[in-house]
Amino acid sequence: MRWAAAIAIFAFTISLAARAQMGSDRASSIPQYELAPHDPVPLPIGAPGDWVTGIFGCTDDNSVFVIMMTNAPGSSMPTGMDLYGIRSGTDIVKFTPQLAPGFRSVGPISRYFATDSKVVALAYGTPIGYSDLDEPKDPVKHSVPILLTFDRTGRLLDSATLTRAVNPQQVALFPSGDILILRWDDENRRTSLAILNSKGRIEREIPVTVSDPGEQGGSGSGTALVGVEIYSWGQDLLLVPEGANRPIVEVSETGVVNTWSLHFPKGYERALPVAFDPHSWLFRMVPPEKPLSSDATTSPAERNGLAYMERFPGVVMAFDPSSGDPVREFTFPSGLEPACESNGKFVFLGAKGGGLQFATALVPN
Repeated sequence: MRWAAAIAIFAFTISLAARAQMGSDRASSIPQYELAPHDPVPLPIGAPGDWVTGIFGCTDDNSVFVIMMTNAPGSSMPTGMDLYGIRSGTDIVKFTPQLAPGFRSVGPISRYFATDSKVVALAYGTPIGYSDLDEPKDPVKHSVPILLTFDRTGRLLDSATLTRAVNPQQVALFPSGDILILRWDDENRRTSLAILNSKGRIEREIPVTVSDPGEQGGSGSGTALVGVEIYSWGQDLLLVPEGANRPIVEVSETGVVNTWSLHFPKGYERALPVAFDPHSWLFRMVPPEKPLSSDATTSPAERNGLAYMERFPGVVMAFDPSSGDPVREFTFPSGLEPACESNGKFVFLGAKGGGLQFATALVPN
């Protein structure tokens, strides 16, 4: 299915409310800023039945990266996954893993990490050696993880084959150019940080022994790593677990630097991050009237998707990482979700009429 028409450019009117709210379900004395979108203009991206996961990658140039899921008519399961980098309604780049040499087939990008100059990604592929008449009965069993490096134009710069024993769960890129693989060390039952060069060779491994994001409820199975997202913060990286009450782990190229916890107003639940500025961390929040934990029929991925999040008005809270306390709150009507924020500029994505909408809004300091 090809993407048909509908992206919108929005002019945003921003009105400062900056008022203290008292009550059991809202934080007191937090300045509030109300964002009001209007005047949509359609542009060509999106198609009915397709949807975008609510997990976004962001860069300092206000680009937002999304994985789009394609659904065939009448199908309840996605039939395709594509990674796009969106800088504006007309500046959109698709990252295609099928260009990786040495493989007869390569699956979609499952994990990625974007910077201002490069995008590193993980995919699985079947190496050359199987003919069309000798297709393995179980392609998954014969597939291996592939590390892909793109430039920001979508050109494949490098690819490297990883062994299945590496079992990569997430990938990220340090400012130095070294690549981080988040993996579960099954032998020692703990999360391990593997530092790789661009050729995929492991330079060193660092065990995570403090606030291990791979442990969930003490099970020590590593299954929780599937829900960990990685974000840049200065020269370090932040491992953000899916569980709202679990600590955020800061890592450098030498190991764990710190762990961080946030304090949420009563009734609110943390969704996914919007931005990590030097002195402020922004998170999408779920207000008390629609808690995530109350919807047992919806998967974590679906709960963070645009189609789910747009059902109710949105809230973003800014937290002071040093204290963990909320310091500002941004509210906006349903229909658009904040994907990124950089230097006072919000980037929004939304789904309307089966299409994807892209918008920006400036927020005064």
